[in-house]
Amino acid sequence: GQHMTIVCDLEAIARGEELDMPWRRVRKLLDLGLAEIRYPALTAGSRRTLSLTDAGLAFFDRPLPSE
Repeated sequence: GQHMTIVCDLEAIARGEELDMPWRRVRKLLDLGLAEIRYPALTAGSRRTLSLTDAGLAFFDRPLPSE
């Protein structure tokens, strides 16, 4: 279900593999407060990254909802 999709997306972000993730799924994580966009100090080669919030990290510890 949706819970597993969110867990998989959070795992991809944790591995730094979010570049291929569809924007609508990224936006869902941002709306839920599970991820945030980080803007690094502007240096050569720096780019925005997606990182997990404390709520995103805590999401891993939640039990699976009964569907």
